[in-house]
Formats: sequence, C-alpha cells, structure tokens
Amino acid sequence: MKRILAAVFFLLPLIIYAQQEWLKSAPSECKWQQVGSTGFSPGKAENISLAFSPTGEPFVAFQDVWRSEKAFVMKFDGTNWVNVGTEGVSKGRADYPALAIGPEGEPFLAYKDYTNSYKATVMRFDGISWIPVGYTGFSAKEIYSMSIAFSPSGQPYVAYAQDYYDKKAVVMKFDGMKWDSVGLTEFTTSNADLLALAISPAGQPYVAFQDGAKSRKATVMKFNGARWDSVGITGLSKGIADCISFAFSPDGEPYLAYQDWGNSGKATVRKFDGNNWESIGKEGFSEGVAWFTSLTFSISGEPCVGFSDRGNDDSFKATVMKFDGNSWVTIGTRCFSSGEVGDISLAISPSGKPYVAYEDGDDYWAATAMKFDYPAGINNLQHSAFTIYPNPASAMTVIDFSNAGHDQKFIELLDVRGVKLLEFQINENKVSLDLEKSPPGVYVIKVRMNDSVWVGKVLKKND
Repeated sequence: MKRILAAVFFLLPLIIYAQQEWLKSAPSECKWQQVGSTGFSPGKAENISLAFSPTGEPFVAFQDVWRSEKAFVMKFDGTNWVNVGTEGVSKGRADYPALAIGPEGEPFLAYKDYTNSYKATVMRFDGISWIPVGYTGFSAKEIYSMSIAFSPSGQPYVAYAQDYYDKKAVVMKFDGMKWDSVGLTEFTTSNADLLALAISPAGQPYVAFQDGAKSRKATVMKFNGARWDSVGITGLSKGIADCISFAFSPDGEPYLAYQDWGNSGKATVRKFDGNNWESIGKEGFSEGVAWFTSLTFSISGEPCVGFSDRGNDDSFKATVMKFDGNSWVTIGTRCFSSGEVGDISLAISPSGKPYVAYEDGDDYWAATAMKFDYPAGINNLQHSAFTIYPNPASAMTVIDFSNAGHDQKFIELLDVRGVKLLEFQINENKVSLDLEKSPPGVYVIKVRMNDSVWVGKVLKKND
C-alpha cells in the first residue's frame, strides 16, 4: 500500500459534511443491550457465527434445527433481523456453518453439505441470491469442523477435518475457478478437531486444532509456502483444549483462546511471541467454567473473549472479558444475558462496539444478539472532537479538529481487521490522508488526545 501522506490544510473548499458517529472508548455509562428482538431466528439456532460488513451491518449465520437443520444467514437492517436472500441458504441439512465477509462486503458461508455426500460447500451472496463458490461438495471426503477466512488479498480459504476414521486436517483455497489444496492434503498426523483458521497479515494460513496425537491438547500449525510446520510446541495447552478460537492481533501476533481443562474448564488465552506460547494474564482467568470461547480484538488491539459462563447461580450466561495490559477485566457486567446461553460468537463492529450472538435459553434456544453501548436516552455521539470529509472518499480525505483546540493528537489508521497501517502525531487542527492508492473498503481512524480515545471510520470507495 502506498504510504499515506499527512499534510496540513489551512484553506479548504466548502464541503458538505457527512454525518459522523464518534464513540469515546470504554464509557462507564455503557451496558449490554439487545440488538433488535430476542430470539429472532425462525427456530432453534446452533453453530452461531457473527461477522460485520465493512459498513457496519451485523450478519449472523446458524443452523436452524427446527427448519430441517438448514443453514441460515440473517442481518440487522437497523430495525429488524432479516433474511439474507431466501430463507435457508442450503438445500438441506448443513452442519458447522461458518460465516466470513469478503473484501467487497459479500457474505460467504461454508458448511458440511448433507445434500452432497456430507462434503464441503461454500456459498456466496451476490446481492440477489446465494451462489456456489466453485462447485458444491468439493472436498474429497466427508468433513467435520469447518472454518473459513480471507487472505489480505481477498482469497477465500477453508479448513476442515475429513474422513470419519482419520479426521485429519485439510486447508484449501479458491483460485477463482476451483478449490486447491494448500500443501499436503491431510497434513496432520492424527485426528484434528475443532479447527480454527486464520490468515496472517503476511498471507500465511494458520490452523489451530484439538490434537488427537497430543491427548486432545491444542496445536497450531502454519503453511510456510512448501509444507505445514508446527508453531512452537505441539500440544501447547496444559490439558484438553475445547472450544478453540484463533485470531491475529493488530500487530500480527497469533493468539489462541480455549476452554482449558488443565485449569478446571476455565478460559485461557495464549499468544506466540516468536519462540514460545505465553499466557496472556492468568491461565484459567474466568471465574467459572467457560464454554464456547470466542476470541477477537478491540480496535485498540486488546484481546477480548466471550463465553458461556458458569455463574454463581450455576447457570451459563454470557460474559465478555478483555485484557487491559495487566489483567482480564469484565466488559460491562458478568453473566449479562437474561438466561442461559449456548453457542456464543463475539465480534467488534467497525465503530469499536462489542457484539455477541448466542443461543438464547430464555427464547427456546433461538438466536439473540446484544451489543455493549450507551443505554437509550444517553447521548453517545460526540461530534465535537473531530470530523472527517469527504466520506466516502475516492482519494484525499481530511480530518478536521477545528473544535478540539491545539492539543497534541496521536493518530492511527487501521484496516477493518485492526491491522495498523500508519501512525503519527500532530498539533495542527487539520490533516489530510491520501487514500488514492489504497484498496476500497472501510478504514478506522483512532485518535488519542487529552487522555481520551476517539474512534471513527472512513469508506474508501472505488474510483
């Protein structure tokens, strides 16, 4: 990407301002609140997967047990949860539905396709209908434990275990015409379960999994361009690792979250520092047993984990925690859902708000989503810090601090995955960013001044 040049503008033509929404980080008035109606899925939802479009729309995928176990994708349109395309993406039963949003904002759904001999299928929504990516049922054998991710260049990858007896790991990528194996097919030595795929900022695919060759402990492997290698030691967890979730930090470090049976089934997070897998804070940091651990990162780079938390009343409600640099702290209140939750998925919106989607025990196990935000009636929009225009932008965009004074400002530019692209500091009241050679999409602008952090976004449109 071309270096984004910062230059001070003192005289600018009059431009109509786009509406901006700026959210101050970690406000004490925030609380967890519903997104649309509770229990919005048609029936009982399993294998829930939450993701955001570049423009901030939340999408939820799930398997609906009461609708022939088909895969569904729904999005929140600002008022209601609505189906993306027809009701039910798959023709028949679809296990392990995994959702990812493509670089152009298109939802992709990968799943085990019962209408195609239990093999892997990936579908893409083109704005009108769901269409196959390549051909349906493209795996060589029956699959288990599906995961999907995109490379920095926008190429879709999938990971799964295949064959009922062996369940060895396979990673494939779509070359625009067909799905090709990445390295050796079935590259693990023994059963691999609970696969979680992520692509590094450099474009290397990594897979975390429960390793049958290591007493079901966690192992992470990466493809070095020629073969699959272990990342650090194999069997890196203290005991059995369940509910594995894997992601890269904005700085490009691999992080692993899991339910840690070496620590009484509580949540543990580790990162690979280039040599070893080190614990982030205390091992088994959750107060209770933590099921369905889901890992992501805040815009400022803090690891966040959502899980179904065995609370003091012995019920499993939703909890989200983040690592503040010293310890794991709860976002909002512990066990904030109204009732027991099953499968849970955590994601951060482009504006920096944590969202969770989960199976809602108070609503017949249908899907419910919540976000951490200001309660109704409190003005959470701060327009006085800065504005940005034009937005969307095709080339140059301006950050205007006219109402913020001449204090020193520390500015970072990040992509929607949280990868830092640029950082600098200024004292001036206006600065321009050259986005002309940057790929289309949403970019996050984070500004720190006066001991406060402000986050906004700009959309780079096609020329």
